[in-house]
Amino acid sequence: MSILNDDLTLDIKKTILHAEMVIDNGCHGVAIFGSTGQAQLIPVYEKINLLNHLTSSKHKERYIIGTGLNSLGETINLMRVSKSLGFNRFLIMPPAYYKYGDKEVMEFYSKIVEVISDCEIILYNFEKTLWL
Repeated sequence: MSILNDDLTLDIKKTILHAEMVIDNGCHGVAIFGSTGQAQLIPVYEKINLLNHLTSSKHKERYIIGTGLNSLGETINLMRVSKSLGFNRFLIMPPAYYKYGDKEVMEFYSKIVEVISDCEIILYNFEKTLWL
């Protein structure tokens, strides 16, 4: 869950404290920027800022980073930043609001894996969730 300030910016400290509390109370891990993390509504610069602070979390190894981006290029760039900070697990949805078939979805994910090959990806879809 992403916690927002009154001005709708991301409250980084409270978001990290909440994620740590969830793990401290028995969760195996936390998806940062998933559906309840408002992934598509948080600007990339705020996501990167949170990732920079998340590196100091006592549970750093237990986070899955959701991209929540429609752009293939921005998804790859956010993954590159995440990997440079030591995060290797990702929750990636196909682009939203566009009509596509299985072939296009496979091409989307294949292009990501070609560029960011050494990582774990959860293929995220409201209808299905698959591991790659």
